[in-house]
Amino acid sequence: PQTVMRIPADNGLTGTVWAPEVHKYNGKYYLFATINSDIKWKKRKEGWGDYTWRGTQIFHADRPEGPFKPFDCFVTTPMDWMALDGTLWIENGTPYMVFCHEWVQVGDGTIEAVPLRKDLRGPAGKPVTLFAASEAPWVRAYVPGKYVTDGPFLYRNSRGELLMLWSSFGQEGYALGVARSLSGEVTGPWEHVSEPLFA
Repeated sequence: PQTVMRIPADNGLTGTVWAPEVHKYNGKYYLFATINSDIKWKKRKEGWGDYTWRGTQIFHADRPEGPFKPFDCFVTTPMDWMALDGTLWIENGTPYMVFCHEWVQVGDGTIEAVPLRKDLRGPAGKPVTLFAASEAPWVRAYVPGKYVTDGPFLYRNSRGELLMLWSSFGQEGYALGVARSLSGEVTGPWEHVSEPLFA
């Protein structure tokens, strides 16, 4: 293993890194990483996670080996959201970041999509909610009344259907489910396969 990215000391968020993904796009490589704040606040309620700044930031490089550098020192997801697990999806020439709005902030976690500028330097619009975790029949509350969304990844299958793999908690614990876009586009609407792909 070799280090391909280090968070600059003057970055807006400089804590732990989660869920890095590297995507090739227009001849360059882009690393999407969830960055956490070093500062944690008290739990908002018993059983909830720590409340902290959290967001997905995009880094760029000419090679997959890096070094990956930020466009600026801010995350691409909304600054006042606890957001995580951003992934890249290109549709009809438009790049999107699909990401999670964290249950710790909103209670019922959501999957969101935001159009990006063509060079991926930042958002080109406002996020749109694709669905909430509690809409999937296989999902169970993580703590009473609170539902998790994690790790979206989009995939077009051999029939041309647009599918999304994503994680939450099911009957047996942390699980992986599948959603299908009824329009074939990222904006949905999305329907959920009733049973988890991996329970």
